[in-house]
Amino acid sequence: MFESTMLSTLEADQQRAEAAAQQAEREQQAIATYEQLIGDTVRRLWNLPPNIDNSMRPTVQIQLLPTGELVAATIVRSSGNASLDRSVIQAIERAGRFRVPDDIRVFERSFRRFNMTFVPEV
Repeated sequence: MFESTMLSTLEADQQRAEAAAQQAEREQQAIATYEQLIGDTVRRLWNLPPNIDNSMRPTVQIQLLPTGELVAATIVRSSGNASLDRSVIQAIERAGRFRVPDDIRVFERSFRRFNMTFVPEV
């Protein structure tokens, strides 16, 4: 009886661990998908200034509401080119709203306030 209870407990623990791992994998996939969508939106709206190269990579802190609406966008690491930094902020502001995960936990952990590095495609 004791061995049977122990075995049931171990099996239940293993099932919970597997379920948690699967959930974590789904969340990571969702995060990657929405990061890609946000990046694609910004790149589509980004008017690159002249005389830049793809080694110039501004990092922006983006703050969003759960609706995807932009609250703020701030340069946290400059590209070294003020025009490029301004242009990426302008692209983010032009977007104004982004697609975000419906799962509020994923949103709060990964999209309420996050950093993205943008690489100009020249």
